[in-house]
Amino acid sequence: NGVDRAATASYYTPEVLTEALVREVLAERLRDITPERADEILHFTLCEPAMGSAAFINEATRQLAHAYLKRKQAQTGQTIAPDRYED
Repeated sequence: NGVDRAATASYYTPEVLTEALVREVLAERLRDITPERADEILHFTLCEPAMGSAAFINEATRQLAHAYLKRKQAQTGQTIAPDRYED
């Protein structure tokens, strides 16, 4: 419960929060990244604002990987099934 978490300084960031916050931040950052510039995503620097369970950086990595794959597929004309993205 919340009291136990406060006493042990262990907190959990809900996935719905990390997903929404990261999506909003990355929408702005990825707006100008065209398929021809897909490789620029590989050079982004990420910062974990919470410095805890890595919930934000894990979500950012997941969303950036998907953004990269989407753009790279458009660039090359090759496709990967979305269910294979995690592979």
